[in-house]
Amino acid sequence: MERQPLSRSVLILAVALAGALLAGCRGGGGITTGSQAAPAARPGENAPARSGAEALPVEERLRAPEGFRVEQVAQGLQGVRLLAFSPDGRLFATQPRSGRVTLVPIGGGAPTAWATGLNRPHGIAFHDGFLYVAETDAVVRWRYQPGAQRAPGAPERVASLPGGGSHWTRTLRFGPDGKMYVSIGSTCNVCIEDDPRRAAILQFAPDGSGERIFASGLRNTVGFDWDAQGRLWGVDNGTDNMGDNFPPEELNLIQDGGFYGWPYAHGDCVPDPRYGSRRPEMVERCIPPAFKITAHSAPLGIIFYQAEQFPEAYRGDAFITLHGSWNRSAPSGYKVIRIHFSNGQPVAMSDFITGFGQGRGAWARPVGIVTGPDGSLYLSDDRAGSIWRVRYTGSSGS
Repeated sequence: MERQPLSRSVLILAVALAGALLAGCRGGGGITTGSQAAPAARPGENAPARSGAEALPVEERLRAPEGFRVEQVAQGLQGVRLLAFSPDGRLFATQPRSGRVTLVPIGGGAPTAWATGLNRPHGIAFHDGFLYVAETDAVVRWRYQPGAQRAPGAPERVASLPGGGSHWTRTLRFGPDGKMYVSIGSTCNVCIEDDPRRAAILQFAPDGSGERIFASGLRNTVGFDWDAQGRLWGVDNGTDNMGDNFPPEELNLIQDGGFYGWPYAHGDCVPDPRYGSRRPEMVERCIPPAFKITAHSAPLGIIFYQAEQFPEAYRGDAFITLHGSWNRSAPSGYKVIRIHFSNGQPVAMSDFITGFGQGRGAWARPVGIVTGPDGSLYLSDDRAGSIWRVRYTGSSGS
């Protein structure tokens, strides 16, 4: 249907309504209990708020619970993805599109390229005197030199990985056991992979030896982390084109040898209409999610909060970045959520950082999340190219 011009009176009413909505949305969201996601906004519901938000200073656009403050600590980082703090407290970020690892000053100054010429660098971690980076087809490392402004030459190739595919990012972390873990997404939306290392988390020794599949059936687990008990949790991005509300995105308790369903089953191990009947024994093996998140909201980062800068009630809870949907009638995600844990299990979720906008109106999209040496949370945003710090002030948050 062709759009008709709005009358002047309707325009005035719309502007007034947008201002009222913006003024009323300060503070954090409510808690959603169980494994049910909060209802999604209606299509277009957030469009007026985008215009109002963009008129605000950048740090006032994002909203946090009472007592927290959100601050922009870096900008101009095109396509910035994952973050890691070095042993000497410096912040490093990956920029896959630029093929570089960037050193990001927190106290002021321009970010600088620490390493360049990489093949879609994404995952980044420090371990035992080395800086590790996961490219799309390899894990490489450098001997880390505290205070150095540039990498010490070419990196050492530690491990080869299956490259490319629809899900080309590789996330790399070191577990409490000292092993290196790398997540590798599927090549496709839903298919049977030729390489069993796809849609899986791999485990290696730090030197790249001892490669094995730790867990499988994980379509695209970009983010994973360990809780205080040493248990591994990951957020998985569900299959597309199965409807607005199915399958849910998943928070999984990832077990050694566990199989989490893809491509034979989705969500609570519901058989896939094409592939489920081919391997019913795999559907039987499927481990259902520990907690479900709104479909298509694209969880990319997760961190368990173990520091002391936030109030005691936040310790042991998980924070997850939702990059946001691209194919849902009513956009979902575009925020940071808190998963509340009780007795070691996820029991509820609530909004933690909002105000990124939604859908085509999103001006920022959260990706990576880490805890800094100061106990604050640091978030990357690959649309606005910014890094944000979230800290507790004890007074009204931004």
